[in-house]
Amino acid sequence: MGWVTISDLKSGLADIGIYASYDEIELFFKRYDKNRDGKLRFSEFCDSMCPIDGYYSQILNRRKSNEVNMRNESRDACFAYSTRFEFKEIWRTHLKIEV
Repeated sequence: MGWVTISDLKSGLADIGIYASYDEIELFFKRYDKNRDGKLRFSEFCDSMCPIDGYYSQILNRRKSNEVNMRNESRDACFAYSTRFEFKEIWRTHLKIEV
């Protein structure tokens, strides 16, 4: 697949406890959906989350995926508590800035 829609992102965020409004997600898409097709490609998503600084961006992009198939656990259960907390704060900040 390689992309998410506004509703995909809204429901995915809700799964980890970020309850964004449709308008907030739409504003996020308006900024990062470069070709305006209503789908956020992986590269566009990376643009929203990766550091601008090349050194730190490379560190992040070299990390292997930690995708796991966990049943009956939240989508972010594979991360340490502090990582989950920071990730949620990043999303809250992103959405607040868009508004």
